[in-house]
Amino acid sequence: MPIDNDVYNREGERWWEEDNPLNLLHGSITPGRFAYFRRVLTDRLGPDFRDLGAVDIGCGGGFLAEEFGRLGLRVVGVDPSAVSIETARRHAAANGLHLDYRVGYGERLPVADDEFDLVYCCDVLEHVAELDAVISETARALKRGAFSCSTPSIER
Repeated sequence: MPIDNDVYNREGERWWEEDNPLNLLHGSITPGRFAYFRRVLTDRLGPDFRDLGAVDIGCGGGFLAEEFGRLGLRVVGVDPSAVSIETARRHAAANGLHLDYRVGYGERLPVADDEFDLVYCCDVLEHVAELDAVISETARALKRGAFSCSTPSIER
């Protein structure tokens, strides 16, 4: 069954509303996933995350970007859905978070080389057209010695 990526344009204005199907990702998955990421970050980078940069590939409405931003990371969220990006911007601003959201694709990240300490993409890789290009772009965006994490949700 093909993935319906247009759902993020149809439903993207309502990412943060509890009755939106996309919000299921936040309420049931974000807390556990973020606890894991925080533990990995602390183990690898120590307890102080200020001044570290992270790029969220396929950020959607900004669920994880906001969590990482609250830790003090400089977060750039990238998503091909302009509707989702605008929703993420509004929600972050309403919560006093200064996150940088950009419309773009994992295959062509709108970021500089060697810019980030962390790259993550959660529940995204099954949505991309060119997996090898996303992996290549992830490597390009990472600083030497940095690390990437993702969810193993690829079905091809």
